[in-house]
Amino acid sequence: MGCNFKFREGGVLMKKLGVEFYSGTQGISNAMRKKGWKMLAIELNPTFAKPPYNLDQWTISIADVTVKEIVKRLGGFPSFVWASPLCTTHSIAAISTHRKALGGIGKTQKEQKNSNTLIAKVTKLSYMINYF
Repeated sequence: MGCNFKFREGGVLMKKLGVEFYSGTQGISNAMRKKGWKMLAIELNPTFAKPPYNLDQWTISIADVTVKEIVKRLGGFPSFVWASPLCTTHSIAAISTHRKALGGIGKTQKEQKNSNTLIAKVTKLSYMINYF
């Protein structure tokens, strides 16, 4: 296992703590753990915590996540945040399903609006983590 600290821009010593929003199969978390990072994987879908995956995750809606709980679960403020929004609503494949034609221009459906709300929440959480 690697050192639990890293140097951040400006020479400030920071712990190697990270959070992955929309973690799914935890590709980023697993890679960071191999480099000695303690990661908190946040995922709504409980499927990934069961066989065959058996992943260690915090199963919760991002809408209900707080910075206070992230810090409590990690043991400190994360210095790394990763967010991969749902590909079912935020990819080229979503254009015909969740967005109107013309490359996503136009009104959105309920699923897209909900997803946009969650992305706004992740952005707010990331901002709060960065400035505390």
